[in-house]
Amino acid sequence: MQPDLDASNDETVAHPGEETVSDAETRIKLLLDKGPLAEAEEVCKQALGKFPDSDRLRSLQSDIQQKETAIRKLLDQGEGCLADRDFETAAEFFTGACHLLPLDGELADHIVGILHQHAQDVLEKDWQAADASLALAARIQPDGLSSPFLTDAVQERKYQAETKAGGLRNGMTRSATHPPTVSRTKAVLI
Repeated sequence: MQPDLDASNDETVAHPGEETVSDAETRIKLLLDKGPLAEAEEVCKQALGKFPDSDRLRSLQSDIQQKETAIRKLLDQGEGCLADRDFETAAEFFTGACHLLPLDGELADHIVGILHQHAQDVLEKDWQAADASLALAARIQPDGLSSPFLTDAVQERKYQAETKAGGLRNGMTRSATHPPTVSRTKAVLI
């Protein structure tokens, strides 16, 4: 009986407590599908250190890079939509990125950071855009921590705008009902 030549392959034979290429592949694929992507990248790097000739691991490394590029593109498009005040489309891009890696808390934190920064940047001139950014951040990370300062600042701007709008409406009403005036001809005769 001839010995099985494949049995001596370092990629498939595991010594007790050692990981095989198949083990690493399974773990990387799971992380690539669900996240976190940084962990998938690290596991792949370590596995390639142990099994540098593995084409399957190199393929997974390429898949990780492609997913990272796709997510970066979605984030860039989302930020562009924020700048254009297109919050619905921004939400689609940001949630799309989150759906690619549903268990990647780092990605969600990063997106929320982008949204909080946008809210802070536009607060002085556009409280509604800031409010929309904070609402989107709450959708992305419902249990996430929001900056109480930023939330309070948006509410203060909103209150000021509503108060100002109310004052303008009242001012318009007052100016529309002018007090009775004396005509010039009557004033001269008096």
